Amino acid sequence: QGGTYTVDEVVALGLSRIYQNQVSGGGIAYYPDLKANYHLTLSVLNSLIDLKSAGYAVDEKVMASAAQYLLRTLTNDRRIFDNKNTVILSAYTLTRLPEYQNNSFLTTSIAGIVADTKFLRENISSNSLAHLAITVSRGYSASAKSAVFQSLESRLVIDSRGSHLGEQSGSYLFEYYETPVKNT
Repeated sequence: QGGTYTVDEVVALGLSRIYQNQVSGGGIAYYPDLKANYHLTLSVLNSLIDLKSAGYAVDEKVMASAAQYLLRTLTNDRRIFDNKNTVILSAYTLTRLPEYQNNSFLTTSIAGIVADTKFLRENISSNSLAHLAITVSRGYSASAKSAVFQSLESRLVIDSRGSHLGEQSGSYLFEYYETPVKNT
């Protein structure tokens, strides 16, 4: 509305709006008075973690409540848990928080996904594959790391302009805002 803001002011305004959209169960809704959205909560929690890492003051209770919502929903909602891409993104996000880094449910879930060779080579979205590589690089076996990084390297496209993750047709995770541009 014609005003100018500093980066700190914009972040403070954004955080305020995010906090207003957190529902009582801990998830984040698109608008106040709506039901929480799992993938939006994943995205928002990652942003909050990044903001905190950048030195901004982030409400720890909001982060803790969002993380609890994610783990509770992941463990209790088969529609969420049956989507391996979502499990990967959830494990990546939650294990960025110290209290979830050694969570046995997440560790076992990721180990099971890594063991699914067909999924790892053919069906995983590029976004999830990159997040899985980061996740397994923290405390997983050498064989798990090797399997994931081989899959990641086989999807890498190198040309005269540089390199990027190639498209895996039909495996975009639109719920997590995955697009060819974001993958690049």
